[in-house]
Amino acid sequence: MITLTPVTKTSQNSLAYGAVLALWGLGACSPTAPHDPAHMHPEAPAAAPATAAAPEQPAAPAVAPATAAAPEQPSAPAARDLPIVEASEVCMVNDKFFARPQIPVKVEGRTYYGCCPNCEAKLLNEAATRTAKDPVSGEPVDKATAVILALPGDAVLYFASHDNASRYWVSRDH
Repeated sequence: MITLTPVTKTSQNSLAYGAVLALWGLGACSPTAPHDPAHMHPEAPAAAPATAAAPEQPAAPAVAPATAAAPEQPSAPAARDLPIVEASEVCMVNDKFFARPQIPVKVEGRTYYGCCPNCEAKLLNEAATRTAKDPVSGEPVDKATAVILALPGDAVLYFASHDNASRYWVSRDH
């Protein structure tokens, strides 16, 4: 036999409070929330469905092998360790990473990307929006051919080469 307990005002409040916390927690983990362009351009394209996460790497051994020599000096990170992003997922006017395809804009045989029709027009009509300054070398870089690193907060930087991007990544404050 199943016994039902009466619902009290206290249990209703606890249930409602728990539901609110659960929904808030789910919203905070949304993979598209920080990439939503609506705060910049209401006419921006809608978010694409999230993709599956990459498989986990095996854990490093807990104890160093007995034959190991002195610890290695830090070296340039491998290309897979750099947060290099696809140009097609970057608004090159706002210099923001959106983690989904942006609007392609062809100019003089090169493809740039914008998040909305306003950015598309700027890329077509304002040459300054199509270049950036490499933070390592200081040289101008064409955004269509640059190596692009994503920074925390979805900002991006453009580099003339993988070597410059790697040097920047190693030298930044951790």
